[in-house]
Amino acid sequence: MKKSFFTLLFAAFVSFAISQGTVSPAYAGEKVSCEELEKMAAELDSLAEALVDTAIGVDSPLDKALNELLDAIFDFANTEKDAALDDATKNMDKAWHDMDKPSFEAALDQVIHEIDGIAAQDCQ
Repeated sequence: MKKSFFTLLFAAFVSFAISQGTVSPAYAGEKVSCEELEKMAAELDSLAEALVDTAIGVDSPLDKALNELLDAIFDFANTEKDAALDDATKNMDKAWHDMDKPSFEAALDQVIHEIDGIAAQDCQ
């Protein structure tokens, strides 16, 4: 069964929120586990695939949800203190503000790549 775009967005957001301790206080201040890193990357990858065929209107619920996800990714980048992830997140933010979907998608792909890199470095 194919998941809806909103389901994928929600899953990605929850994954980031949990990793940052904003959903479960048990995670607050702790390093993100390898399993969580893999889950975040997989959920963002699914989100990126779904985003290709999805229209996003200015100030739509989807637009607002992507902004919340972006905030969670910024928090994660700050926690990791990873310059490349921070740069990719800033590119994503700029594209979101500009409503530039192709640039947003490219920046999201870069965020996924950077999270994969963090997982490869921290989990081997």
